[in-house]
Amino acid sequence: MGIKRGTGLQIGFEETFNTDQTTPKTYSVPFNDISLTFSQTLNTSATIANGRDAQEPFMGNKDATGSATIPLDTRNFGLWLKAVIGEPTSTVITREVVGTISDGSGAAGTQLVLADPSVILGVGDAITGVTTPTAVTAVTNTALGQYVVADSQLVTNDTMTITPAVPLYQHVFQVGCGVPSMIVQKAFGECVGNVMTGSEFERYNGVKANNISFEVGGDGELTASVDLVGCKITESDTSYDPAPIAYESLKLQNFKATLKVDGVVYPSSQTVSVQFGNNLETDLYFIGGEGARGALPEGTVTLSGSISCVYDDAQKTLQTAAKTQTPVSIEIIFATSQGQYLSLLMPNALIQLTGKPIEANGQVSVQPEFTAYRGGAASSMIATLVNDLTGGAYA
Repeated sequence: MGIKRGTGLQIGFEETFNTDQTTPKTYSVPFNDISLTFSQTLNTSATIANGRDAQEPFMGNKDATGSATIPLDTRNFGLWLKAVIGEPTSTVITREVVGTISDGSGAAGTQLVLADPSVILGVGDAITGVTTPTAVTAVTNTALGQYVVADSQLVTNDTMTITPAVPLYQHVFQVGCGVPSMIVQKAFGECVGNVMTGSEFERYNGVKANNISFEVGGDGELTASVDLVGCKITESDTSYDPAPIAYESLKLQNFKATLKVDGVVYPSSQTVSVQFGNNLETDLYFIGGEGARGALPEGTVTLSGSISCVYDDAQKTLQTAAKTQTPVSIEIIFATSQGQYLSLLMPNALIQLTGKPIEANGQVSVQPEFTAYRGGAASSMIATLVNDLTGGAYA
């Protein structure tokens, strides 16, 4: 028998907490690693008998905890956003915009500047409502609003309707009354014919996402760490769901990230870290539950982070906000050339006042921390995911 390897990860959302679904429905998701494991404490007895020799230990409570490192993408990551924040509101995107020709020539293939920079085009999108209907032939910048088009009849302030060649959907995640519980299945197996196949499975029930954290910037892979807490485990030689749903991964990457403060691009940040916590109550063990958790109620959300940046005029703006305790909005946007993107918006955040150390080479780097809160906004965190999956994709 060969050495077993981890071969796959599936997650699904429970209809009733800590209970299998009526009909199995899971998603096969990409992951870098997962440390979610099961244990039961073995406690030392304090009983005195038969002299000073050791006495039989006793069993304590059961635990299922660990974390998963998840690559950020435009499709599968929506499942984790649902697990961490809650059920999304999904709508199909219809796009009617006002554009101007940037170089004034009006020739085919000139750059079109959109009045609404949040509108993202894709190759093949139809442009109608103009003198000569056409289509987008190439996209030159998907984050800031400039695109190459093929219509020589576009004029300043020409109103047009953009119809996606592939319909795009907007999924908005906001903090609600709670988060869904999950089924998480790990597969173990061997490589057969250059394909990893699972032959042993661990299924965890009553799993909730306690925290998520990630760092944006640098040269590494863009990932998030999700802390998981569960209730019980079932081991099997057969998969709970042998035909899981699998979405193709369209990765988000650090070099396509944009940081905005109060809606303005922040030009000199090096890294941004964010930590979102659900503060689950993890110590609810009930009599008759055979040592397993009986519930995982959510606590008050905590949301914080930090911005590592050089000391320049942009940083002075943050320093002023910290001194005056003026809330700012912080948004991180990850774009793709396919028009799909992820936006993580914290509408209200207070910046912690921090000093400016001078390093040995004279460089001044600062790392102000921030704490986000709801205030007058709809949510302390508003995650918007735009992709080609319909509204039922995260059911």
